[in-house]
Amino acid sequence: MSLLVGCLYVRSPGGAEYLVCRSCLSSFYYLELNRPREIDITFDLTPRAIEVIEELRERGDLWLRVGLYVKMMENPQELFTRKVEYIMISHREYGDLIKIAKSDWVEEYLPKLGYKRTRLIEVPLFEPVPNELSDVPKYIDEAWKHYLRGDYDDTIDNCRRAMEAIAAGVRRLNCEKSEVDEKTGKTRCVPDWKKFFGGHETLSRNFEKMFRGLWGFLQPGSHAGRAISRSEAECALMTTYSLANYVIKTVLRGVKTGGN
Repeated sequence: MSLLVGCLYVRSPGGAEYLVCRSCLSSFYYLELNRPREIDITFDLTPRAIEVIEELRERGDLWLRVGLYVKMMENPQELFTRKVEYIMISHREYGDLIKIAKSDWVEEYLPKLGYKRTRLIEVPLFEPVPNELSDVPKYIDEAWKHYLRGDYDDTIDNCRRAMEAIAAGVRRLNCEKSEVDEKTGKTRCVPDWKKFFGGHETLSRNFEKMFRGLWGFLQPGSHAGRAISRSEAECALMTTYSLANYVIKTVLRGVKTGGN
């Protein structure tokens, strides 16, 4: 009886190998000496795993290696007592490496994996950050991490926390006003964007519309009953980052624009 764990490695052009994915077979296998046995291993390539593969491939052919950890035992009670053996899967042509030509990987495999060509944009770090907004980068960074892992629910959640931190920070800058909640009828304190932008009527009104719109998009009720998609998480993350960056840079510049 055997418990199997498959490991997928990618070799960079420089020869270094990196583990990008593991797959634990959910059931026990009965193996006999000198008797071949076919075993199917499926690797779940998350968007982050594909991005790592693309970075390591460096626009060339893709070189993979599949390893198999095998724990042999006579019965399940020996799960924590037997040693683990490591087996490298051999390929007829390239030994323990598997080659996927660049053209096949780009034209056939990537489209099936849902990976599209992307355009790189510069995303500056939040440095420095005003004390009143010091919590914002923490939530944005967490949102990025979850997005790259494919954890889109957590991406949305951290974007929402970042927005809460922005609102709290602006209020701490003495830019706040009271308004009545339409649903509860209770009075609450919210950011006063007109005061924040130095009395600029048009700028503050348009920014407040964007801020409130994104806040509504990030609420759990906006996505109830279905899974968050990659595009939704991407929209939430990029928009939250943009608004946060604009608010932080505005505070650092000390811009107070008057007029309409």
